[in-house]
Amino acid sequence: MSKKDLSYLRMDSTDDNFPKNFNKYKNAIFKIISNSYEIYYGNEYHKKRIIEGKALVYLCFFKNALIGVSYVKKNGRRGMVAVLEDYRKKGIAKALVKLSLKDFPFQYTVVSADLEHSYKIISLFDRLNFQKANSERKIKEVAINEYFLFSNFRHYKKFFVFDRTSKSRNSKRKCVTLLYRK
Repeated sequence: MSKKDLSYLRMDSTDDNFPKNFNKYKNAIFKIISNSYEIYYGNEYHKKRIIEGKALVYLCFFKNALIGVSYVKKNGRRGMVAVLEDYRKKGIAKALVKLSLKDFPFQYTVVSADLEHSYKIISLFDRLNFQKANSERKIKEVAINEYFLFSNFRHYKKFFVFDRTSKSRNSKRKCVTLLYRK
């Protein structure tokens, strides 16, 4: 696979053409996301986050086939990044995040620090110079709009972690960390 066979598309959920463009790729987008995450909260969950978060969606194509997707809400909160299994470890996730950094030089994400597969995404963000939040003050500063959902701040292995209550999922994720880029 050469870089010349890859193309990218950026879609703004606040654009009038977004519904038409999104519907064109929606099944492939949800297939990629659902196959990339151990816990999948459903198509409507991600669609709602994209629309209500006024997100920018980034798509990667290999020879016109959709192989990767990422989105970032307008507040700088990363929604996710996912790549079809056959195309992983080829720099596609990194390219998608780098594209988003052009629109959102400051962005952050909340990542589970205690799941076996999390080291891959944390490693990706490390390579892209994201920083690990190392105090409750820094977390509050970075994620001011959702800080009220966080509790039980503590050190865990090499991370400063917390628990995050999710209203939309009616659950609490334990041991998550915040990664951010200035």
